[in-house]
Amino acid sequence: MLDLAPLFCALLDEGFSAKDGAELFHGTLIDALAAWIGGAAERLGHRGVALGGGCLMNAVSRRAFRDACANWGSNPFSREKIPCNDGGLSLGTGVSGARRFSGGEGMCLAIPARVIELLPTRWRASVSTVL
Repeated sequence: MLDLAPLFCALLDEGFSAKDGAELFHGTLIDALAAWIGGAAERLGHRGVALGGGCLMNAVSRRAFRDACANWGSNPFSREKIPCNDGGLSLGTGVSGARRFSGGEGMCLAIPARVIELLPTRWRASVSTVL
């Protein structure tokens, strides 16, 4: 279990400036998550770790988190062209659905039209957009 209670207590009790508090929070969170993921990857015998989530939209945090994971022996993968937030999740849903229903059945996906444009061309035909 990842326990960040001591961090929150320190932030509340120590009277940090906003800048110092933000740096302590982000640095501690990145290191704690990397250690947690690195430990799980080691226990499971995996080195590859897929990184995603809206907090990784921040380029500084994304680089620091990727570096921290690598320092723990993980091989982190992060987005290059696809957003790591809900847009990427929508695309994954679209890809999964398109693969499943490409046999001619229709499907309804609540994903933005611009995300559908990222689907492989052969799957777009099976996805109808309303927006």
